[in-house]
Amino acid sequence: MSHRVPEDILQLARQGEKVRAIALLREQNGLGLAQAKQLLEERLEDAQGKPNPATHQSFTPEDVMTAIDAALARGEKLQAIKLLCDSTGLGLLEAKQRIEQRMAIAPTQADRNQSPGEVTRSSGRPFLALLLAAAAALWYYFSKS
Repeated sequence: MSHRVPEDILQLARQGEKVRAIALLREQNGLGLAQAKQLLEERLEDAQGKPNPATHQSFTPEDVMTAIDAALARGEKLQAIKLLCDSTGLGLLEAKQRIEQRMAIAPTQADRNQSPGEVTRSSGRPFLALLLAAAAALWYYFSKS
């Protein structure tokens, strides 16, 4: 079965956004990772009339992990699991467990803004509210006397 590759996806790949182009191609056509990669490379070669050396690079583990991290950052856990399954041949359960482990050790956005060992601090509003309540209670107590 032949799939069409939209021009915007080809343009993304030409601009060096190959992982994103493959992800979009997979979403639009329901292809596996290897199928989408091969289809994109074939279409790029056809469009140029010769093989493109940039498209003959295979996915490195860093490429796959970058795509997985990007999917997790977008909140697309299932996409991340599918990427891991397709790229490694792992079963669904094992891929799910590995993604969940990665999510557990990955820093949250709030953690990225802190130094190692630094504890998240509140804004001080609860303390201020407590202080105002105590002052009001003391004022009430002494104004009645």
